[in-house]
Amino acid sequence: RRIKNPFLSHTVARISLWPIWILFFYFILQAAGLSGLATGIIGGTGVLGIVLGLAFKGIAENYLAGLLLAARAPFTKGDLIILDQYKGYVQNLNMRGTTIIDLSGHLILIPNSTVINSIVENQTANPKIRTEFTISITYADSISKAQELLIEAMRTVRGTLPDPSPDVLVESFESSGVTLRIRSWFNVKDTNEPRFRSRTMAVAKETLLANGFTIPSDIKEIVFSDALKVRLLETKEEVASASQEKKDKIIEQAATNLQASQNRPQPTADTQADDLMKLAEDNPLMKSFTGDPKTKF
Repeated sequence: RRIKNPFLSHTVARISLWPIWILFFYFILQAAGLSGLATGIIGGTGVLGIVLGLAFKGIAENYLAGLLLAARAPFTKGDLIILDQYKGYVQNLNMRGTTIIDLSGHLILIPNSTVINSIVENQTANPKIRTEFTISITYADSISKAQELLIEAMRTVRGTLPDPSPDVLVESFESSGVTLRIRSWFNVKDTNEPRFRSRTMAVAKETLLANGFTIPSDIKEIVFSDALKVRLLETKEEVASASQEKKDKIIEQAATNLQASQNRPQPTADTQADDLMKLAEDNPLMKSFTGDPKTKF
């Protein structure tokens, strides 16, 4: 059966030639009547193999690990993986190591022996990824109403998957209010995770404010060293009027911000994978990382 992996096919073909060439020279020497020399070469090949194996143990481990990676194929070129503390897109796999380009544009060459002995998280194998964050409301606000509004708002965020649908859970009860955890799913192949998370957080904040909710903050005591001119509100009507006026301004501004975010022109591409991969291919140092271009994916 034909091997579909170009890297594995090329490597197996090269290794398969070694014993063929050894046997070829052995029979040539036998035909020439140099049987003693032929036997010495075969024996010397075994000894030399042991010596080289001990001297280049690390290199041999990388080569064998490269073969196992090519056979197992836990990732392919362009996949977004997390390996130890590194996260990036796979650029190349050869006999020496695996080259990735991280989200900051740095090229990283990881020895195959390290890859084969580490936990590899392939985020592209299952492109549906969940992002989540928390936001708080006051105890006077309705939890169920907030959940309903936030779930509906999350569905309108560009890149949100309809299945699994967004979810809003009660996370905890704090001294300043009720903490809600918002969960949304997106396709990592089509959507940039930091941008998607930023959009969902902005929409959640503006949605709550636009619907009259209050986002609490920790109470802090502020001490002024100089005297301030303060106007006291003597009647309940004045206090209520000032409070309602402030609340109306917040609601109005939040509604304006929410509408502006929905009308803002969106970029044609929301993923940085293609840009990073092109950046890596254009880097002249990639030749030293990748080696023989035939061994690429």
